[in-house]
Amino acid sequence: SVGFQEDGRFMFTGSEDCRVRIWDLNCPQPVCKRMFDCLSSINSVCLHPNQVEVAIGTSSGSIYIWDIKSDNNEQLLPEMNASLNCIDISPNGKFMAAINNKGSCYIWDLVAPDGKDQLTKTTAKLKFLAQTRYGLKCKFSPDSSLLVTTGGDGTARVYKTDGEIEFL
Repeated sequence: SVGFQEDGRFMFTGSEDCRVRIWDLNCPQPVCKRMFDCLSSINSVCLHPNQVEVAIGTSSGSIYIWDIKSDNNEQLLPEMNASLNCIDISPNGKFMAAINNKGSCYIWDLVAPDGKDQLTKTTAKLKFLAQTRYGLKCKFSPDSSLLVTTGGDGTARVYKTDGEIEFL
């Protein structure tokens, strides 16, 4: 998994070596400035709109929220014996979604932290069967009003995120 900070100052990568890396792009050659070790391979990495926290989805089903400035982190385990295939945070920073290899999609409410060096607060909101086979990807629309999931059954499903999550 790979992505860029909105101003292009750094990029982030996650891979099968169980590491998420933050690469400084202000150097002639990208330099790894920070690293986060997980216990299993990384399937998905997403940067929070606050440009400080990274959400990480692993093959063991764990989600990590990592503050790249303070190095604080939190682990969530939404379902045992399931691989998280994709994770995304809505552009408005209000929701986080993850989809696993069983087709289940999880939604969390996100609330900005109260103080310095604290992580965004996550509150489990919803679990639903988004795909009949395994889930592949989940992604919020640029205006955060929609969530789309794709799966091994060859379908894409679109859900409204206004108020309650509902299938369109």
